Amino acid sequence: MSVECDVVVLGTGVAGLTAALAAAHSGASVKVFEKSPFIGGTSAMSGGIIWMPNNHLQEFAGVEDSRQKALAYLDALSLGQIDSDMASTFVDKGPEMLQWVEEVTPCSFHIIENYPDYHPEHPGGLPKTDVTGRVLSLSGGVIPGLYAAGNAMAAPTGMVYGGAGGTLGPAMTFGYIAGGAAASNR
Repeated sequence: MSVECDVVVLGTGVAGLTAALAAAHSGASVKVFEKSPFIGGTSAMSGGIIWMPNNHLQEFAGVEDSRQKALAYLDALSLGQIDSDMASTFVDKGPEMLQWVEEVTPCSFHIIENYPDYHPEHPGGLPKTDVTGRVLSLSGGVIPGLYAAGNAMAAPTGMVYGGAGGTLGPAMTFGYIAGGAAASNR
């Protein structure tokens, strides 16, 4: 059996599904394949929190963040292993991706109150406040007992895990970029 399409996506984690969404939204015909009987890959086992610095929800909530703070925070987390190009791409494109997902899907993201950056003591980290905005959840809260699984964060921080939500944001951001690029190269 042969199937023709513009873009093939292997895996249904947040990176794969975001890539498929971006490619389809750009007009490509897309086929998604998953080897597991379950949808979601390792993302399905995470707590669903997305760490996304300098995003539109923070702006609405009055949380002061910046590109410089986010890059300083990632650099501090990376223990000198940061890939500067990957970190810059994540910080620059991630907030765009987050807002785009809200615009083109039924998903809505929310700031979790009283949820600090995983390492607020590092440069660029945001301390515990009433509204921090750095870590986002679809439900607006933390699911007790579930932890982030996966290591998409390894790309911008050189194999150093950045903490809760630190894997889903980069995975979705780079899925968004890859899906759009795949669709434009068809």
